Amino acid sequence: MKALAVAAGAIHGLSLSVAYGGPVFAKVGLKPALRKIAAKSERRAVMQKAWSNFSKVNVPAHVGFTASWLILRTMVGHIYLNRSTKNLLVAKDVLIAGALITGVAATVTGKALKRASEKKNNAGTGATTPAKPTKSGEADKPAAGKPATDKKYNRLLRLEKKLGRANMAFLAGAIIISPAIGMGIIRSQRMNILQRLFDR
Repeated sequence: MKALAVAAGAIHGLSLSVAYGGPVFAKVGLKPALRKIAAKSERRAVMQKAWSNFSKVNVPAHVGFTASWLILRTMVGHIYLNRSTKNLLVAKDVLIAGALITGVAATVTGKALKRASEKKNNAGTGATTPAKPTKSGEADKPAAGKPATDKKYNRLLRLEKKLGRANMAFLAGAIIISPAIGMGIIRSQRMNILQRLFDR
């Protein structure tokens, strides 16, 4: 049981670090470096490729910190805990759930954004639908479709940014609250030992 707790704790901490560290690197290191690329389309392409590669690690990390937390949560449920520690556990339950939901949603949105970007680029090449003659003999104007593509792309981009910020907030909260939970468990066990001694 002790070995399981140690393994779950290690996986939990490592998974949270990976999930949080990636976005921090993107904001602090990757984005500033990409500004040196003059073409905006190239910057977006590099960023999307980087996030696509990172999702191969990020998704397992989200699964890892969620599954390991469920294991740890079950284990601490069998020991004595004071009220404040129980409240901290509930708070972390919310943070972990929020991180998982926003992380998955951001990944799905990122894939949709990639598809919208490809359509946007195709629309920007000038390819249009051939004009069809009407009954009057006049040809209809070709449907460019680019404004609608741009609108969808921008909407997905805003959504992805909001989900990313929310995900980072949940992850940061889960990381920050973890030491307080650990100390709370230690204090609870000490109090439990003292109560048993006085009850004898």
